[in-house]
Amino acid sequence: YTKKNGKGIYRFKLNEETGVIEALETGYEIEASTYLTRKESFLYAITKEGEECGVASFNIKEDGQLELINKCLASKQGTGCYI
Repeated sequence: YTKKNGKGIYRFKLNEETGVIEALETGYEIEASTYLTRKESFLYAITKEGEECGVASFNIKEDGQLELINKCLASKQGTGCYI
């Protein structure tokens, strides 16, 4: 949930042996990325630009980098709460 001071979608490595999060970094800068879901090699995020809000879709590359596919900013009210 990155509405105020967040930079967008973050990525990190989880050390499964220790349970410690390592190598935290910004995966993609996008406004108000409040909710995410993943389907295979795609990531979908709620987003907002100015007064418009909707969904952004990303391709998850083999190295974990996110590549923006497109945005559908069809709503003028709120930012969405489920995806």
